Amino acid sequence: MVQSGEPRPKNRWLKPLKIADQWTDDDMLKNYRLTNDYRVVNSMTKPKAGTMPFQATIFQNLREMKAMGVFDLPKYFW
Repeated sequence: MVQSGEPRPKNRWLKPLKIADQWTDDDMLKNYRLTNDYRVVNSMTKPKAGTMPFQATIFQNLREMKAMGVFDLPKYFW
């Protein structure tokens, strides 16, 4: 894959994945989860400062929308 140019072998934004044990009630069943340390990436990004818009402004923008959706992602970030 590297020879075909698909993955980029060296990039300052890429950090290696780490495998961590995930806690379970059953000692016989071992679960793992992929983790990543984003502290270096966060130090390179520029913070975007700003204030939250007023509630009236948000509802005014929503009133002009044609469609609105709701996304419920259980256990998306845990």
